[in-house]
Amino acid sequence: MREYAQRWVFGGVAVAYAALILSLVPWASDPGYDTPYLIAIYGITICLADMCTVLFLARRYRRDGQAYQLAILAAYLFGALLSMPLALSFPEAFGPGRVFGHETTSAILFLSWHLGCALLLLVGVMLGIGDARPIDPQQRDRWMAFVIIGVVPAGYNFPKNARLWTPKRAGG
Repeated sequence: MREYAQRWVFGGVAVAYAALILSLVPWASDPGYDTPYLIAIYGITICLADMCTVLFLARRYRRDGQAYQLAILAAYLFGALLSMPLALSFPEAFGPGRVFGHETTSAILFLSWHLGCALLLLVGVMLGIGDARPIDPQQRDRWMAFVIIGVVPAGYNFPKNARLWTPKRAGG
């Protein structure tokens, strides 16, 4: 019965989403927002969505205790931590100029964000392929803390040190 109800809920959400898209068709030819403004919206929404996914995965991990869930949790946490600095470093996203960074900071953060997430997701897939035993319930919180303690400094240090990744300009 529960699976049947879930199908109706997700089917209803899909139909509502399609109706929303179709209701916007009359305005499809109107000019939209400028790219910098959209980057600001994109950064905020991706950060919030990734944080919601992290909370969901943390709950699932605490219940199921599978190691692959930790790797996927780390990928989404890393994405949430890098999406806002990316938006803040994009030119004119939150006003004139940048909040921080230089000409290549947003490109460096974008590449770091997507490569880091892809690598962590690959680790999650590789861990999920095998038949691993669940982690002992008394150890689950400790392992989750290790993962969070490992990812948060990485997500913090990428934007902080992005200025160091740019080669010095010749003659200036």
